[in-house]
Amino acid sequence: MGRIKNAISYAVKGLCLKLFSHKSISFDGLGHFSCKAELITKNNGIIEMQDYVYIPDRASISVDGGTLKIGAHVGINRDMILRCHGRIEIGSGTLFGPYVCMFDHNHKFNAEGVSDDYSVGSIEIGENCWIGANVTILKNTKIGDGCIIGAGCVVSGDIPAHSLVTSNRDLVIRPIENR
Repeated sequence: MGRIKNAISYAVKGLCLKLFSHKSISFDGLGHFSCKAELITKNNGIIEMQDYVYIPDRASISVDGGTLKIGAHVGINRDMILRCHGRIEIGSGTLFGPYVCMFDHNHKFNAEGVSDDYSVGSIEIGENCWIGANVTILKNTKIGDGCIIGAGCVVSGDIPAHSLVTSNRDLVIRPIENR
């Protein structure tokens, strides 16, 4: 009975998403979209999702003029921030820890300050990856299939398939001195 109830719930949420987002958000089959998640498309932005995409509370996804493609069985976690102005592709079976941030663009800046303009790139994440908590993925990043990105990493550039990525987090432990 629980599976039937979940399937009906997913279908109704998907239908509502389809009805209220017009052609900017498309999906195949079932998925889970929390009513507290934020899915925004602007300036002809497009979100395409395959089966069983999980988007929980407090996830914030915004596609402004770009294209976001999410494969099947992708698990997004709470408090993810995803901002797409160009192209972001997430392969099937990829899982994200909480507080992951993805930006396929940077603000332009010069000696006078930060502009409202962007330099836009892309992000590609392969299939069956695990992206740990508090990871930030920057523009022009390509992560191969089967990668594990450790908690707290800031990632840019090419990561070969089946790589384990961690950052140097050596702890320095010292006694507290009385002052």
